[in-house]
Amino acid sequence: IIGALSIEQYHEKKHPSFDWVSYFVIAAAMIIFNLGFNRISNGFGDPYFWISMAVVAALVFLFIKLSKKSKKKLINLDIFKNKPFVFAMISYLLLQFINIGTSFVLPNYVQIVNHESSLIGGLVLLPGCILSGFLNPWFGHIYDQKGPKLPFLTGTIFCFTASILFTIFGLNISTVMVGVFYGIMIIGRQMAFNNTMAEASKLQPDELHTDATAVFQTGQQYAGSIGTTVMATIISAWQKKPGNYSVLTAQGSQVAFLVMSIISVIIFLSYLNLFRLEARNK
Repeated sequence: IIGALSIEQYHEKKHPSFDWVSYFVIAAAMIIFNLGFNRISNGFGDPYFWISMAVVAALVFLFIKLSKKSKKKLINLDIFKNKPFVFAMISYLLLQFINIGTSFVLPNYVQIVNHESSLIGGLVLLPGCILSGFLNPWFGHIYDQKGPKLPFLTGTIFCFTASILFTIFGLNISTVMVGVFYGIMIIGRQMAFNNTMAEASKLQPDELHTDATAVFQTGQQYAGSIGTTVMATIISAWQKKPGNYSVLTAQGSQVAFLVMSIISVIIFLSYLNLFRLEARNK
């Protein structure tokens, strides 16, 4: 209600025509990708997975061709010509991958391996979330005062440290340790995540800001979805082996944590490339 009463029309209204063909092509690609990628839990031998990915690739190729020819651009693909922006986007999406993937793994670990209740499994993430929420304005202040390097690289190091700790203690992580390690991870993630989007927006001219924001917002949904699917697939692969279910879950989780450690390194390298390209362009 306050927003409706306060927000005014600051620009003249425009009525651009909508590119329905491109819309249905990219929508089909997104739907098929979701349905197909979920089949990865059946293993890479599932032909439906590969067929789906091939169809998605063809639809994306068609979307790019249509976008280049059409005057009614659904998304201006010129944003991807900016290499620093691309590295910022990679970092942003992988941070979301870690965030949602971890949020899936840890409650399951606490319940299956540590034999805690579902309530404890959910609440174990709460302290870290509350702390990072309170610190979020400060992270923005650091970005404004010190620039992107400090929050981006420090945040990634925090994520890597937490992932390595999860990996090292993966077979026997107490519920308290889960809460502490997750707190380190979510603080690092928050330190870099929102600031990355702010930095990426600066890299694009004003007329491409809405396109850049749209790609980031859509991409983070898919990054989270993929993170959940990949982590679930890794753990499920171990759970299907003969043996104690709790031990197998811990072993699968340990591999998932190792994957997160590797992804943290990729994020760090992406940030370094971002800063290198920014310095070159100045």
